[in-house]
Amino acid sequence: MLTGTTFLHNLLSQHPKLRTLRLWELMHPADPRPESQLVRECERYVAEYYRAAPGFRAIHHLDARHGEECHRLTANTFRHFIYGLRYRVPGYLGWLAEQPMAPAYAHHRAALQCLLARPTADADAAEPYAVLLKLPVATCGTSMN
Repeated sequence: MLTGTTFLHNLLSQHPKLRTLRLWELMHPADPRPESQLVRECERYVAEYYRAAPGFRAIHHLDARHGEECHRLTANTFRHFIYGLRYRVPGYLGWLAEQPMAPAYAHHRAALQCLLARPTADADAAEPYAVLLKLPVATCGTSMN
């Protein structure tokens, strides 16, 4: 059973005028290697993720070629609440609440620009689209300072 937000994101990603960010792209937003190689690497990551956390599959489907949460673009700044959820890091969420978030969003924007500039095998450059994001927030309850 998927969560409501994942179900809705999957449903919206079927719209032909919405550009969904696939997991392989989010993991390699500016990697110049061939798409096929990046997809294979991401598929290995997904298999290992499910081996490490088998129950996760019941609430969130991971697939290298499907849309995914763009928190992966801000997580590289270490200013994201995901670390407080996944790992036992005492004091991290308190520290995070005090951090300015503008650098995380600037990084998100730059990574998103790199990702969208990359041609993909199924992209149709002639078709206009809107980008569908899921979880672009770096953290909850903090300012954009």
